[in-house]
Amino acid sequence: MKDLQGVICALCTPMTEGGSAVDESALERHIDSMLEAGMHGILVCGGTGEFSMLRSAERRRIVELSARHVDGRAVFMAHASAMNTEEAVEHARHAEGEGAE
Repeated sequence: MKDLQGVICALCTPMTEGGSAVDESALERHIDSMLEAGMHGILVCGGTGEFSMLRSAERRRIVELSARHVDGRAVFMAHASAMNTEEAVEHARHAEGEGAE
């Protein structure tokens, strides 16, 4: 695990109009704006209870897209909490496989 230091930003996931899907291009722009502002790390699927509002497939896609987009420019983390242990372990393993700290 990397030495975590500096400012790590928990992103709010942008959704499309009506909230039916993740707005992937807006998410990439949001990541870029946070890195340009000097953030040392990016955390996705966390925030104020966001993890419980996203479907598993959405969470996996957010982690995959964000990990590729951050591409080593900062520490990348993904919130893995879930309402049950089995799902939390699945999220953690998936995030780790995508390069999350």
